[in-house]
Amino acid sequence: MMVDRLIKGSYSSIKLYHVRMSFSKSSKNIGKFEVKKLVHIVQVTFRALYLKFNHSIPALYYLPAGPNRNPILRDIILLLLIRPFFSKTIFHFRAAGLSSYIEDTKGLMRFLAFKAYGNPTLSIQLSNKNPPDGKYFQSEKVAVIKNGIEDEAFKDSSIDKEISGFEVSLLYVGLLIESKGVMVLLEAIKMVRDAGLRVKANFVGEYVRDDFKEKVENFCEIAGIQDVVQFVGSKIGKEKWGYYRSADVLCFPTFFESESFGNVVIEGMMFGLPVIATKWRGVQDLVADGETGILVDTKNPEQLYEAINTLYSNPQLRISMGKNGRTEFIKKYTLDKHLTQMEESLSSIFVV
Repeated sequence: MMVDRLIKGSYSSIKLYHVRMSFSKSSKNIGKFEVKKLVHIVQVTFRALYLKFNHSIPALYYLPAGPNRNPILRDIILLLLIRPFFSKTIFHFRAAGLSSYIEDTKGLMRFLAFKAYGNPTLSIQLSNKNPPDGKYFQSEKVAVIKNGIEDEAFKDSSIDKEISGFEVSLLYVGLLIESKGVMVLLEAIKMVRDAGLRVKANFVGEYVRDDFKEKVENFCEIAGIQDVVQFVGSKIGKEKWGYYRSADVLCFPTFFESESFGNVVIEGMMFGLPVIATKWRGVQDLVADGETGILVDTKNPEQLYEAINTLYSNPQLRISMGKNGRTEFIKKYTLDKHLTQMEESLSSIFVV
């Protein structure tokens, strides 16, 4: 989605040409080997080189993989085929942790990785708290540019939250996988329920593995929380925004291996929600602890429960944190601000 926003932007100093990668049609296919992906590598290579020579394009902009073997191998093949034809290379590390993965490898894999990823002209990171992927691969220049998104909440006059009733609505948005903190949140919800607090929780997202879905369903049944949690699947557009509008608190207890930013956090801030998130990589840059939300340690359901309890017991704090988050979103995370910074950074590599 962020690449789509970049491609659709209007610029005065740069011109972008796009080759759609799209190796996985769904979340369940990400990181898995498929023969058709090899065919797609050939197609992407030819399309990229056609555009390069047809339009005399000097710079390659590329999003490296996260810490996952198969996508890294894909990158190595593509970059070794394409990079030599471009005088400049820009890596945008939207997924974080590649450097940590390569550091733990040796022999041919590490050698080929440095051939593919080494010495880019510019590396873009989403936070200083992410692994230093650009520095690790000896980038000539490293820039930190935070994501920005369209202000969907501005279109809705009902953004202001009100205190009503005694039930608090929790919202999770993201992939339904272990390292996104799904089980941690469910454990905290059990504690909330055992304490007699009235909450409901909507989980918006897609399961990646069937065995994890079974694990979640078994836990909810044993914990007796089936009546307060709802798994609504993947949602986009107005349907997704509707869940943000009806929520009171966004919970994002991630420790995901590739996590670098957490767009769902700024989506929550956009809709005036206080955010409970983890002290994990770039996510902790987004939440001002005690002002726009609460930060907790990773894999700690007890702290997550305490944070939920705090916001449950203090409705006015919930409202004020949400308003602070909305103000912070307008100040730092709008799409216009992001695209302006991107244009400045991308055009800077041509300044002598």
